Amino acid sequence: MRARFSYALPPLAILCWSLLSPRPALAQLPLPPLPGGLVVTMTSPASGSTVASTITVSASVSPAGLLVGGVQFKLDGANLGSMDTTAPYSVSWNTTGASNGSHTLRAVARDALGLQYASSPVTVRVSNAAPPTTTRFEESAANLSPSGAWTSIDSAGARATLSGDSGVYTAVSGARASLAFNGTGVSWIGLPCEICGFAGIYLDGALVATVDTFAASRPAASRSLFTTGGLAAGSHTIVVEASGTQNAASGGANIVVDAFDVEGGASSGGGGKTRIEETDPSMTYAGAWLSQSRGDLSGGSVVESSDANGTASLTFNGTGVSWIGFRGPWAGIAQVYLDGALKATVDTYGPIEQSQVVMYTASGLAAGSHTVMIKVTGTWSSASSSAWVVLDAFDVM
Repeated sequence: MRARFSYALPPLAILCWSLLSPRPALAQLPLPPLPGGLVVTMTSPASGSTVASTITVSASVSPAGLLVGGVQFKLDGANLGSMDTTAPYSVSWNTTGASNGSHTLRAVARDALGLQYASSPVTVRVSNAAPPTTTRFEESAANLSPSGAWTSIDSAGARATLSGDSGVYTAVSGARASLAFNGTGVSWIGLPCEICGFAGIYLDGALVATVDTFAASRPAASRSLFTTGGLAAGSHTIVVEASGTQNAASGGANIVVDAFDVEGGASSGGGGKTRIEETDPSMTYAGAWLSQSRGDLSGGSVVESSDANGTASLTFNGTGVSWIGFRGPWAGIAQVYLDGALKATVDTYGPIEQSQVVMYTASGLAAGSHTVMIKVTGTWSSASSSAWVVLDAFDVM
């Protein structure tokens, strides 16, 4: 006896049922290698390799020829670039856009009928070093020589946005702005303009470039006019020197120094700077000092002395220090001591008054505690009228 409800479909019904049953769209699914199908093989990079920067990802397809419509590369399942329709099949991959760590690459080929065939996955490890830290040093950190050749300017006067709202400029041949730094690269931030001329760039004493800073119209903001990298980690000096010349289209030979960007400085022991005003409790004074206030001074005030017994001292932790002072027709001569040793005798005279001038800089010191002292000598040059020495601030690096 047949079981209740048992029913055998006739052959025609079975065929119709089969045709009406839902099926996956074959053209949308990558197929493993089949007899007569395409065989896709990743040829680069090798599975298990470590990659960095920009590399070429490539694959081969067999059999080659008109059967291959193109190859789409995949990174972690997402399209990597556009489909390559011409052999040899490859795509450029900038690995810096991916996180450091493990990633999966695959190539998917499409045949002339739209069927897709996938390669075996390739796993690679991305390892890109973090970009070097860049530290900005304003023009006040540079040593300007001769200081009287340089003029301070703000953004309004420059008709362009300046870093820190200030910069210096000169058209005097041979005038130099020097920065001693620790790092692996450096950029000079300046302002090209319609009255700007040629500057020579010296690195560690060697002339490495001549830069034409002329521009028919000024940009909205200062920008990098010279950049170098790949330097050996350690101490270097960059000098921007005005040539006093310009090209035929320029109306002047001015050079603008706005700032310097040092690459790798902060990561190798500190390239940043901390400003310590003359009123800071860490300052120590001996002898007679007077206080003066003015809007163009760092912190709005300075101290000054013409007392031959006058000293101003700061004990700091760092690898460098700059004395921020003042030049003027009444300014005298000072001595600079570092850790008790006389390091420089500085004539602070200038034919015109200049505020926030870097009078002295020491760099490349051993990390740790140091003491800088400014000593008033009570003397002045024949060009000056008195012995006043001004202390505005210290920049500690």
